[in-house]
Amino acid sequence: MATRARGVWTLAAGALALLLGGCHRSSVAPALGAGDRDRLYAAVLREIRRAPANQLIVVDTLLPADGLDDDVAFGLVESLSITRADVSALLLAQRRGGARVSAGMLPDAKWSTVSLRAIDSLRAVALQERVAAAPVAQARDAFWRHWNRGFPESGGYVILSPAGLSADGSMALVHVQRACGPLCGDAEVRLLRRDARGQWSTTRRVPISIS
Repeated sequence: MATRARGVWTLAAGALALLLGGCHRSSVAPALGAGDRDRLYAAVLREIRRAPANQLIVVDTLLPADGLDDDVAFGLVESLSITRADVSALLLAQRRGGARVSAGMLPDAKWSTVSLRAIDSLRAVALQERVAAAPVAQARDAFWRHWNRGFPESGGYVILSPAGLSADGSMALVHVQRACGPLCGDAEVRLLRRDARGQWSTTRRVPISIS
């Protein structure tokens, strides 16, 4: 029975991949204007700030927190009750990447930014210090030692993905990754909706991973 269930799931995921592939080729997601984009990300960061113990720094480049595979994409369609085309818009936006965080995205003076280059440099140093007996854990610990030395007042960092916008522009999906220690962090996809005043707010959250 378990084997059959896995087969059905694999078939469904494969069918979704074909459908998403078609959407990737044929659909053109609408673009967010600069002001609207700032309001959207400011809403996400404001909501993250409400959580306890979140003195996080924002990474200055919008990147996918992790690639969403077909199984996760299928789960988003089911969990959020949205269309495959809307999930496809997020996947398209993630592939584009490269946008920069602007001041308008930061909702208050408590936020600050760190460059993606700085993150990558710390990771490179950590990898050089790793111990053969436990390379992954050792590199992770070394990264956070350097992070805490360089940013002693910060509990970690947050990376936002480019937003996937629905065809009518009323809804957006954003992939959010938060990291706060060697075994502390999470990733989620947020569904945001825009009200009549043009303000964004999160209506649903789907956890992707947690450590």
